[in-house]
Amino acid sequence: ALWLPTMDNKGLPSMGVGAVAVAPDGSKVYAATGDPFAVGDNALPGRGIWASTNGGQTWSEAGGPNASSCPATPLDGQIVDIIVDPTSPTTVYAAGPSGVWRSLNAGLCWTPIGGNLPPGPIYDLAFLPGNSGVLFAVSPVAGVVRTNNPLNFPPTWTTVLRSPSTA
Repeated sequence: ALWLPTMDNKGLPSMGVGAVAVAPDGSKVYAATGDPFAVGDNALPGRGIWASTNGGQTWSEAGGPNASSCPATPLDGQIVDIIVDPTSPTTVYAAGPSGVWRSLNAGLCWTPIGGNLPPGPIYDLAFLPGNSGVLFAVSPVAGVVRTNNPLNFPPTWTTVLRSPSTA
């Protein structure tokens, strides 16, 4: 296999990238930046989510200059995980220190969808295989939680496995 750099000098600032997701139709690649698990001199800054519409040849900040019409964006910090709905390439979810965020327009606008989740970071996101209507999230505060309605605003989250710190 031949690996080629796709981010060097192509619009993505030098930083840590903690997660990558590709739209199911291949139309967009997302890079989640920053590393909230590193500390001290090893900490890598985050600049939110970056996107490429040409297979990584060039990158732009998701939400970027057109985001002024959006109510909120998570683009001010570290993003731990990002996933794209396998049935809808324009529906994207992101996780980080400020919780769970959703975009319904391929990353242009982002809305927090924590709902009844306790405040705090979210470290991982996953869909139930074969069913993007069920979304799981991992929280150090709540444990493993799920929603059966991720497109609702806000979705309702249920704990399926408690965190040891709350047991």
